[in-house]
Amino acid sequence: EVGYYDVYVLKFGYLTHTEELFIQYGVNTVDFLLDLAPSGLVQGAVFEAGTMDPLSASVKIYRADSGELHTEVFSDSLAGGRFEVTLPYFNYTFKVRAYHHIPETRGVAIDEPTENEQFYLEPTLANLLVIQDGGEKDETVKLDKTGAVLDTYDGPQEAAAQDFEIDLIELGYDVVMETVAGSDPATWDDYDFIIWSSGNSTSPVVAASYRDNLEAYVADGGKLLIEGGELSYDASSYPGYPTFAANVLHSYDWEHDSSGTGITVYDGAHPITTFPNTVGDIAVSYSGYGDHDSYIPTSDADIVMSWSNYGTLASVLVYDDTPNPVSGQIVFYSFNYGAANAAGRKDLLENTVTYLITQESLPDGSISGHVFLEGESDHSGAKVTVSPGGQNAFTNVNGSYQIENLYAGTYTVTATKEGWSTAVIDEVVVSASGHVSGIDFVLTPVTVYEYCETPELPIPDSSPVGVYAQLQFPDDATVSEVEVYLNLTHTYIGDLVVEITSPEGTTVRLHNRSGGSSNDIVGWYPSELSVDGPGALDDFIGENALGEWEIWVSDNAGSDLGTLHTWCVKVTGGLPWTGVEDELGIPRSYVLGGVAPNPFNPMTAIAYGAPRASNVELAIYNVNGRLVKTLVDGQVEAGYYNVVWYGRDNDGHSVASGVYFCRMQAEGFDDAVKMVLLK
Repeated sequence: EVGYYDVYVLKFGYLTHTEELFIQYGVNTVDFLLDLAPSGLVQGAVFEAGTMDPLSASVKIYRADSGELHTEVFSDSLAGGRFEVTLPYFNYTFKVRAYHHIPETRGVAIDEPTENEQFYLEPTLANLLVIQDGGEKDETVKLDKTGAVLDTYDGPQEAAAQDFEIDLIELGYDVVMETVAGSDPATWDDYDFIIWSSGNSTSPVVAASYRDNLEAYVADGGKLLIEGGELSYDASSYPGYPTFAANVLHSYDWEHDSSGTGITVYDGAHPITTFPNTVGDIAVSYSGYGDHDSYIPTSDADIVMSWSNYGTLASVLVYDDTPNPVSGQIVFYSFNYGAANAAGRKDLLENTVTYLITQESLPDGSISGHVFLEGESDHSGAKVTVSPGGQNAFTNVNGSYQIENLYAGTYTVTATKEGWSTAVIDEVVVSASGHVSGIDFVLTPVTVYEYCETPELPIPDSSPVGVYAQLQFPDDATVSEVEVYLNLTHTYIGDLVVEITSPEGTTVRLHNRSGGSSNDIVGWYPSELSVDGPGALDDFIGENALGEWEIWVSDNAGSDLGTLHTWCVKVTGGLPWTGVEDELGIPRSYVLGGVAPNPFNPMTAIAYGAPRASNVELAIYNVNGRLVKTLVDGQVEAGYYNVVWYGRDNDGHSVASGVYFCRMQAEGFDDAVKMVLLK
């Protein structure tokens, strides 16, 4: 209605703008100018309640508006439990967690130059929550997606949760038992970790809300032991489960029910098989399909124990969210704990609990570098993320960033910004107390590329081998987003499995025997159609789209026919330019190639090549012939390379606008190219 209104404009990193406006009849166009928010220094400490002993704790800080993790810092018991962090003025949620203490969550408003926050955590003695999922009803028949009987089971479902409770209490742990219906996810963080027990339930985690709650719990760093002999089958086979399979179970694909006489040691050096007990093979009885699952883990998880009949398939899996191997985040038992040999399972359980609650040393490594936005003078707002762990930082105006509190290990570093290409650097090795600098990226504005093929390919009936079609993608682009279009008609799409494979070999299952006879598969994934999984189209992010994409369609039951009419791949991406040397091939002679972009600001890339291993010098000179920057000085292997110059001299100072020359010298070869820096 026409009248006066108080308008509040909020954006993270800026001061909240408040203005009284009189809204008139018709369209009102109003612009708002937001001022950058100053930052406040938050100082505090974490203590044990009662004793006031300082604690080593993690302090995770989330934005109150989006719930996104902004940063994580650590207190040190040897330094009085103190921590400090600088934060832009805004509202935040602090989550503080210390070993063997009840976590605390607190809202904190940063609106002063300095803030003080003290946390007092109540101690625990490894408090564990066991959640009973299943055991309430009978199930007699297991069906595939066509309705065909895979297995039968006439006995009642039995909950293994009571077996967990008995064994844990005997091992000396404090245990709280809850049912799914009676468990409040808001309390899960009050425990050292939770045990989700499905036993031989043939409908495990059937409530989508609890699958979502478990995903949110582990995404927030919660530790989990999840158990059940039918979990992997349901999560790998039924619509609605794919993200749960990938993010909670870390199971890629189910393989078998009855998998042998028991579970066998796969990794004899892992803490779960070695400490405090030496675990050997454990007998697991099979009364029905709720007792066993053998499966393939996702690439980010590790098999600890396998099956007597399938030595390469998982029965016990671990997922570790940090490179530190002494402790992990998730352990998955793909069998009914109650059906396992009592003595063997108890040793395995004690090792698992010890592994999950072992305190890791404080991370003290770091990574730094720059992210440059091609053609821009303001390089702020790019997000740099490391994996595993998920720590991230945003670049400033100069493009610099630093990610701290990293464990010693090997990381993948990814740079992203909306509207720009995604760049990835693999195998960045951080040592204990070490700092790795120079992890630099160049992002280019994204372009949308779309290519289609119309194979009109018949899909053979009841042929699991399936049929394949290929699509050549001619553009050299780093993937920021992928969409896939299918026009496939079939008389019963519940028979079909459809997978797409990128030129780099990553496979995503688009359709996994869902649906029936009333519909075809026509539309775009993921905007119009849901990806069944395993996998997601985001798995292609950071890959090069250039090359052959392949689609596979498999019909897994009889009496139905169909045709793959058309399929398309749409890639949003930019040039595959990461700022690191990139070997492209072997030239016949030395070559100094072009400079791109040229003119440039503040960076450009120079292409060069060597026909054999040799000493190469590549350097930048000004118009007076004075050396500005040495880019390469030493032996290189045979091949083509790109090297990036960021417009800085050998002392790290930005150089002025003007004309420069790049000169290459190698074994009698001497050539130069002209470049222009425009600011």
